Amino acid sequence: MNPVQLELYVAGDTLPSKQARGNLEEIVRQLEGPATVTVIDVQKDAKAAFARRIFATPSLVCIHDKQKILIIGNLADRDGVVQRLAGLYSA
Repeated sequence: MNPVQLELYVAGDTLPSKQARGNLEEIVRQLEGPATVTVIDVQKDAKAAFARRIFATPSLVCIHDKQKILIIGNLADRDGVVQRLAGLYSA
């Protein structure tokens, strides 16, 4: 099974960015399959955010095969995010 690619776009060390990082760590532990995580600070790499059309932070881009999901916010609804990502593993 190919891993799901998770790209978390944050803006420095703001509170929402810190919350998103912590929530993503817990989310990855709950996933049904493998995942690779990359954290991109848009203050340091604005081009990467622009290339993915990210205009709000924090944002999580989830990629698996040809499917892509965008989740905006601090990922506080961990169960909802896990449920949404579960569909990528079953597709």
